[in-house]
Amino acid sequence: MRIVPFNNKTKSFKSWYDILNNCDVNVTLKSIVTGSVLLNFKGAINPNHPFAGLLSDDYFYAPVLAHILSHEKYGDFLIDAGLDKSYYKNKYGLFKGSLLQKYGSEFKQKLNQDTEYYIKKHDINLSGIFLTHLHMDHISAIRDLDDIPVYFSNKEKSMDIKPYYYAQYFKDISTINILNIDNTVETPILGKCINIFNDNSFWAIDTPGHTSGHLSYLVNSKEETILLTGDACYIYDNIKLKIAPSDYMWNISKAQKSLEKLLKFNDKYKLTKIIPGHDI
Repeated sequence: MRIVPFNNKTKSFKSWYDILNNCDVNVTLKSIVTGSVLLNFKGAINPNHPFAGLLSDDYFYAPVLAHILSHEKYGDFLIDAGLDKSYYKNKYGLFKGSLLQKYGSEFKQKLNQDTEYYIKKHDINLSGIFLTHLHMDHISAIRDLDDIPVYFSNKEKSMDIKPYYYAQYFKDISTINILNIDNTVETPILGKCINIFNDNSFWAIDTPGHTSGHLSYLVNSKEETILLTGDACYIYDNIKLKIAPSDYMWNISKAQKSLEKLLKFNDKYKLTKIIPGHDI
């Protein structure tokens, strides 16, 4: 496996207004549901936030998403990989280890709902996979897909801890590209961002909190502008209440700050759509 730095050509920044209103690149986004994960509402919303009020202690299944970005010049990419087909038969997928029962999330999946099936059915030739972070519900389908480049933040860390909790989803990947979010431009409201294709159509945004290297992504075309929050926001109730999640968090305080800057950005620029990490 080669670990290489992403060739970041983001050298300057003018204004979000110009970028969002003057992009003539044809980029489309398709979101697919690859299964579902069991969450608790009191945790999907931080119950300790001062404005949380009384939250129900109910469990619910939330969709596990993958997104297909189609760029007119550079081809098709996944933004988060979603679930591999093992979850159809096993609620823990391919994860193993002595701590699996204690810390493992529970999933369910319909037959042929996995990412690989969708990619093959629609004859999609992927050029790469951009990840928001390295939790299993966002990376596991990599095991089923062809060996293609994978991209994630330099601040992100693997959750594999042998022999306690592991799955080795990257074992067949030959090239990992590291997005150095520290060595890029500072933008108004959103802070550190990378102009991935250097044409203003696709931006990686530093949104730590859920994990140390969590990224959100902005898809910007001449038709629409879509914000993919990743797990900076689990469900639409996070947006409605303006409260970040608290379960499965690396740093709850930073997660709240990341959500707040995404919402502030939307308030100012009126994006076409915001898609949370586990809602659609």
